[in-house]
Order: sequence, then structure tokens, then C-alpha cells
Amino acid sequence: MSTFEIANIKPLPNDELLNFGIYLHIVNATTIPPHLVLSINGKVFSLSTKGPVLDGNMEQNLRFLKYKKVKTLFVKLKLPPLVTQEDLLHKIRMITSAYPRVDVGVATCLTPIKDFCKKIYETDASGVQLIFDLLPRLSDKELVEDVFHLHLAADLHGDVLLMDRYSVFEVNECIYSSYELKRA
Repeated sequence: MSTFEIANIKPLPNDELLNFGIYLHIVNATTIPPHLVLSINGKVFSLSTKGPVLDGNMEQNLRFLKYKKVKTLFVKLKLPPLVTQEDLLHKIRMITSAYPRVDVGVATCLTPIKDFCKKIYETDASGVQLIFDLLPRLSDKELVEDVFHLHLAADLHGDVLLMDRYSVFEVNECIYSSYELKRA
């Protein structure tokens, strides 16, 4: 299995940092597949099999991640010029709420994040199906400002995390399995 390298990772210096700016969260970063979340100034947005989460509470989210010792990366993205916080929040709410839930062949947790990056940063979304497709496009446009981690110290090689690559098939399999568990 091949790996994907994420470098220059630092420990999360304090919780308050996540209340300012735009962060792409890679939750369960060493699991295949991880879960992806976006936060803007302390408000959390995500899509799961239960549906969209809009304006989630960062403090509550962090409490859960710390309590469960969830291995998480926080990729800080540069703030786009000439866009207000309210514009950013309005756009991510509209984008995330456009999807009723994660579903095979329809949407994954990456879908609203990919749409947001296309709209706000004008990233090329064609062919973006996995986090390994999106992160290089963000890096190429010099949009990644910092990368912080929580509970990943033992998994890092210096300041680098080597994530196992996964496929769209594995993402769909995970989605399908979660629906099967609900029916059981």
C-alpha cells in the first residue's frame, strides 16, 4: 500500500487557536478512510450518514476528540482576501446543507469541503475524490498555512505523517457498512 506524506506538522499549541481561521480537520487520520470536517472561526461543518452538521461547536468537538483520544490533523487554510467571515459562513452553510447526507455515489464527507474550496479558493475540483487529491491542489496554490495535530505524536516521523492511501471503493464500502449497521 502506498502512502501520502503530510509534512511540517506541529502539536496543537492551544485549543483557542481553532476558533480563528479556516481549518480542514482530518479526523481519525490513521484510519481508512478518515472523516473530514471544515471549521470556520470555531464553527464546525460536516457531512455524515446522519446528515449535515451546520455551525457545530468547536469546544464541544475538541472535548470529544480529546476524551476519545481521536488522532486528528488540523490543516489551517489561508483566509481568502476580500471575503468577510459572514460570507464564508453563509457559503459553507449553503454548500453543506445542499447535501441531505453522505451516500454512495452521491456525496462523501469531502464533497462540501471540495465545493467550498472550489467556490472560495477557485481550486480545480475536477478529479478530486479523496483528500490526497485536494491537499496537493491547496498546497500548489500556497493556501496551506499550518498543520497541527492532536494525539498523533507516536505516528509522526519527525514532523511528517505518512497516511496510508485508500480508494474511492474503500470510502463507499465504509458508507455502505454504516448504513448496514443502522439497519441491523
